[in-house]
Amino acid sequence: MQIVGIEKRNLKRFSTAVMTEFRKRGLKLEFNPKDLTVEFESDDAFVELKAKDVLTALGIGGVNYREALRLFSEEYILKIVDLSDITNDRERDIHRIMARIIGTDGKTKLIIEQITEVSMTIKDDKIYVIGTLEGVHLASEAIESIVRGAEHRKVYRLLEAGRRKIKEEKMKLWR
Repeated sequence: MQIVGIEKRNLKRFSTAVMTEFRKRGLKLEFNPKDLTVEFESDDAFVELKAKDVLTALGIGGVNYREALRLFSEEYILKIVDLSDITNDRERDIHRIMARIIGTDGKTKLIIEQITEVSMTIKDDKIYVIGTLEGVHLASEAIESIVRGAEHRKVYRLLEAGRRKIKEEKMKLWR
């Protein structure tokens, strides 16, 4: 049995559709409203592992439930980038870096999401990235480049080159 914490305001996100998906996969869930946790278990270790990612994504807020449910697929993963680990936890640095990652009117975040085909949710000092292994890896590289102070145009070039490489690798598989 595993336990995941849920923010109180996000409990409503566990709609009938989400609960149905959990039951279809043989997951047993138990909400504890006192300490805002969800205990869950499954006979299938893979489903239990994936359920932890789904519940984490739903529990933080900001992640669309359809995006979170994609994590049940073998192809999708969740990566949490903790900026406080990267920036020595200086609040001013974190806010500056967050602003650079989001970009003017959300442009940088959108470009990273579109090129890498991931979904990014930014909350507090963490970035939650959902996508394929390749897409999440490439998005993480872009985020780390921005954190290190790289110019946005260099990050965009890195993303384009990475995307081309991913497509070339996929094409080799089909030959």
